[in-house]
Amino acid sequence: MKIDIRKATENDSYFFYYLKNDDLSRNNSPDNLYISTSIHEKWYAQSLVSNKALLVVGSVNKEKIGVCRFKKLSNDYVISFTLLKKFRGLNLSKSLVEKSIQLLITLENSDCFICANVRNENIPSQKLLNSLGFLELTTLRELEHPEGFCQYGNLFKVN
Repeated sequence: MKIDIRKATENDSYFFYYLKNDDLSRNNSPDNLYISTSIHEKWYAQSLVSNKALLVVGSVNKEKIGVCRFKKLSNDYVISFTLLKKFRGLNLSKSLVEKSIQLLITLENSDCFICANVRNENIPSQKLLNSLGFLELTTLRELEHPEGFCQYGNLFKVN
């Protein structure tokens, strides 16, 4: 299946809200609490206009399948990603993440060091990140690093 990606718009707010509150997504997130509509709407509106965030939507045949989020901290980016439940296990995450990283690099027009905090038990995400060239970091970057998570990172270069 071919995945198309694009920057998120105001119309994608509910999709991000729905995915953030998905049970598996919440369980794999450092902040695993249910997010209220009002808190989400404020975060989403700020993220859409922020130069420290990039929200990406992936779709197959014009059906939304998942999202990637990039948050800029210092000179690094933190990535997080998730798919709708019905699209998990279909090997779509790699393409979604890979294309989202390329979009970030293109928009920034510079090399980007990208990190991910991954729950220790989340083996599928660890394998996905390894397949994209991320390495487990032994020296933690200047990022939030929740207990029970390992950190992966890599420098992605402009072509």
